[in-house]
Amino acid sequence: MLNRRIEHLKWDELKKKGFKALFLAIGAHRGADIGLAGENEIVEGFEQGIDFLREIPKWRSGIKPVHKVFILGGGNVAVDCARSCLRLGCSRVEILYRRSRAEMPALPEEIEEALKEGVKIRYLTAPLRVVCKWGRIEGLECIKMKLGTPDGSGRRKPIPIEGSNFTLKADMVIAAVGQEIDTSFMTEKERKLLSQGGKILVDSVTCSTNKEGIFAGGDCVTGPATLIEALNMGNRAARSIDAYLQGKDFHETRVFDGIETASQRGNYFFPESRVVKAPFLEGRDRLGDFAEVERGFTQAEAMEEARRCLRCYRLMVWEVDKSRQETTQGRGK
Repeated sequence: MLNRRIEHLKWDELKKKGFKALFLAIGAHRGADIGLAGENEIVEGFEQGIDFLREIPKWRSGIKPVHKVFILGGGNVAVDCARSCLRLGCSRVEILYRRSRAEMPALPEEIEEALKEGVKIRYLTAPLRVVCKWGRIEGLECIKMKLGTPDGSGRRKPIPIEGSNFTLKADMVIAAVGQEIDTSFMTEKERKLLSQGGKILVDSVTCSTNKEGIFAGGDCVTGPATLIEALNMGNRAARSIDAYLQGKDFHETRVFDGIETASQRGNYFFPESRVVKAPFLEGRDRLGDFAEVERGFTQAEAMEEARRCLRCYRLMVWEVDKSRQETTQGRGK
């Protein structure tokens, strides 16, 4: 069933109806609370990053863009929010990040493209308090930071600099400091059994949870990650569930066991070949438009890039020969 909210898991009822296994792939679609003073007083002007991105079609349909926007966070969602704000017509967009650029978790190429488009990044800055009046955001009280020794994440820990408080005027603030799973459809007992630290607990090999017959995968297990990681986990969980339903033990098949893939890759490329880079739209041409930024290869560039790989080159030659044969045959009819 689609477009149906799950009010309660009701796994016991599903088992009575004959279901033997359940796979949870609920993602991490809820923005993490940032914990700012005054955050709960806000009515207008404060957005969760993941919600903002989801509602971009609504903004594009006619909502008047604001002037000053501050995005809190340093990951890909924060950068996506900043770049989207510029495309929506916001005149000044700035990311506030409590560490330095070296510690930003966003992809380096995403950061570079954001800077080209006009996004500003203020490093070593942490928000303290939301300034609002009559239920409307007016500003953001911040404090300057310095970096200490590495913490559990391996990044240097940000330390507040006493007495460095300052206030920024803001028309909108977007919090993009993380995402959480929504476990509201679970009972308190199920939450304690299935989740810990904002994630679903699973066996790393079988993807099975602490509850018999329930499996899980994707962002609700790993936290926000990539599509390919979620697909890999879904594939592994499907094979695990298949084995479970047959009463067999699941043994993960590792295709590249015993194979040195690095050396294999080196054997397929021409060492003297030139990498062809796809052209991008100029930064100024991207504003006010959600068109593709990466323009793609011309036919000649695609052929040149394919020539770098022996396997692609052989396939390319085969495709060209096949096309010529079909053209010749067509003319002969």
